[in-house]
Amino acid sequence: MDVPSPAVPAVPAVPAVARVRSGLCGLAVALHLLAVAYLLLCTRDRADWTIGVFKRYGDLMRAGHIPYRDFTLEYPPLAAPLLWLPSVVARGAAAYRLAFAGEALAFDLLGVGVGLWLVRRAAPHSPPWGLVLAQPLWLLCTGRVLVCDRFDLPAAVLTLLALALLVARRPRLAWGALGLAVALKLYPLVLLPLVALVALSGGRRGRLAGDLAAFVAAILAPAVIVARGDLPAVATFLMYHVARGLEIETVAASAVLVGRALGLGGPVSQRWGHGGNEIVAPLAPLMTSLTLPLTVLALGAVYRVAWRRRHRWADTPALVDDLARLSAAAVLAFMLAGKVLSPQYLLWLYPLVAVVSRRPLTLWAVYGLALLLTGWIFPAHYYLLVRFAPREVLTLVARNGLLLVLVALVLRPRATTPARMRRRTASGQSAPLAVCRRGRPSPEQLEW
Repeated sequence: MDVPSPAVPAVPAVPAVARVRSGLCGLAVALHLLAVAYLLLCTRDRADWTIGVFKRYGDLMRAGHIPYRDFTLEYPPLAAPLLWLPSVVARGAAAYRLAFAGEALAFDLLGVGVGLWLVRRAAPHSPPWGLVLAQPLWLLCTGRVLVCDRFDLPAAVLTLLALALLVARRPRLAWGALGLAVALKLYPLVLLPLVALVALSGGRRGRLAGDLAAFVAAILAPAVIVARGDLPAVATFLMYHVARGLEIETVAASAVLVGRALGLGGPVSQRWGHGGNEIVAPLAPLMTSLTLPLTVLALGAVYRVAWRRRHRWADTPALVDDLARLSAAAVLAFMLAGKVLSPQYLLWLYPLVAVVSRRPLTLWAVYGLALLLTGWIFPAHYYLLVRFAPREVLTLVARNGLLLVLVALVLRPRATTPARMRRRTASGQSAPLAVCRRGRPSPEQLEW
């Protein structure tokens, strides 16, 4: 009589979707590593003067000097550790530049991980092509100087991390991460109303004071540590930026340069100041004074759109897509209406645009072209731009025009067509009650 063999527990098969997702994650990391390696090893960009300034600051801190008190540091407090660490592990300009690039790569890979998690929450069945393919191409378009010799990429990744924590229902940590991003680069402050609106929509009215306290603590802690408690000295870097003039790459400066080409607006020149080239023209003071109210109006328009869309945020995919789009729109409003638009500012959009899940191809293409034009201007042709060479000025105007198009793309509503409404109704989803008349969508049919 045969004795039955004991049953062997079946090993659960790994679903094909999970295998594909793991493969895409590995491919994303590999392509990012290859892109940064190419920038470091195969490009011939000479070291920008800024990396020399960073090294000097790092050497001063390594020698025991305190930022803001013993020497002028024109960057927020959390930038100090990023400038100091490469000077500790490396000696010499080339070694410092390589170590600084290593920091950028580490934050880039962190952004890949955070972005993959967000894309999975927003579109679990869609491949994350923005992170796998688009971002490595964007790195190559931008160039070594802007990617590896600046610390704007770490600030952008911290901003994305704050949004991811918000989606993960970790609001207190999200506020803290946003505070750290502000302590590294001031621009994430424009996302504060969006984060507050998400918190209020999620029923955290009673905990908003604690969230704001975490945000403020995350800003103040690096300042207290870096400046050794001398907070009034930290305010000097704010005065530095308040005194800045109209930078040559801004939208307002582009208008002045176009007027110069048409013989309008009087003589135009440029001067070096506050670490950049500033426009000197009869209209420059007026345009500089208008940048603040224009920034407030532009941001107010973005916040109004966010207020109108807040009812959709109980749905996680809609929340992820809206946060990415509205955050990108707020950052673009701050960039385009302001008096400073340095080339590396375009990296602020780098993580946000990649995680957009709805109709992203046009958005990715326009952003990639804007990066390509920026990388062409700076640093190789920047000396011609400051001499107002027609080709370089035209390229700058085209780049700024693409950024304006980008605002329209991230805020463009989606019209729910009658055919789509029928499909949604057949699948059991609710459809708007209003009917499209004469081919025009009603307000109820407009979606993000």
